[in-house]
Amino acid sequence: MLLSFSATACGVGVVDAQEDENEPASQAQDDSEAAAIGEDEEELVVGQQCGNSVCGKGTYCCNASCGTCAPKGGACTQQVCESPVKVEAEPAFVGQQCGTAVCGKGMYCCNASCNRCAPKGMACTQEACVDPT
Repeated sequence: MLLSFSATACGVGVVDAQEDENEPASQAQDDSEAAAIGEDEEELVVGQQCGNSVCGKGTYCCNASCGTCAPKGGACTQQVCESPVKVEAEPAFVGQQCGTAVCGKGMYCCNASCNRCAPKGMACTQEACVDPT
């Protein structure tokens, strides 16, 4: 950009800004637009963590509290999102020990001496099994 200074008859200086033909006219505009919506190249990182999301190529994190990624040049709301409610996981089913066996889900130990499990609600014999060793 060229600045020229000229004097007037009253002695007051006037500064005149002119575009330099060697400087691209759109560069300053592009820089200010990028800064306005957070599009600096450093922010356009593939795999950038954005709340619970990860932004992909050509996108940036525009709202981390909502995990919202926007395409380069795009915008999004700046609302504040609440953290998602965490659901407690059900404890894993371990099974019921039945002699040397373990009864699976929906089964019960009907005869531990024989290592015998049966479906819940079903009957089984109660004979005594002898260890063959």
